[in-house]
Amino acid sequence: MKNRLRLTVAAVACSFLLIAAADKSKPLFSDPGTARASLSAALKVAREQNRLVIVNFGANWCESSNELGDLLTNDASVRKVLAERYVMTYVNVGDDVDKNLDLAEALGVEDLEDSGIPMLVILDANARVLAVKDPEDFVVSGKSYSPGALVKFLNGLGGRAKP
Repeated sequence: MKNRLRLTVAAVACSFLLIAAADKSKPLFSDPGTARASLSAALKVAREQNRLVIVNFGANWCESSNELGDLLTNDASVRKVLAERYVMTYVNVGDDVDKNLDLAEALGVEDLEDSGIPMLVILDANARVLAVKDPEDFVVSGKSYSPGALVKFLNGLGGRAKP
């Protein structure tokens, strides 16, 4: 009986590990051709729920884009703020940072090829640009993104959308 229970617990634990691993392997940035539809859907949700939209320009091959994406999706303090006030959308700029540059420019990002990725744009529900933010501003001691710095920034803008 004890062995059967141990095997069941081990099987359940392995299942959770496989699910977690599968989630990690799913790319954050979908096909570059879906950017406008994803943004439209995010704006629709933002209007319905009185939220702001975060547009994250990046690419799956970019280490910094993945680090920021990990912070946005896995840090509890960041997830809490996002869940209360924001809608996220990820815009893939392609393998050569040559896709969706017109969208980036329309949203206030000047010359994304030179400024680099990732790049965040915060919009109100009517697609007005509230901020363009280089996430490098959230790097602490040149090491990694600081959840605290990102939360402080998001809370500062979040007052424009009521939870």
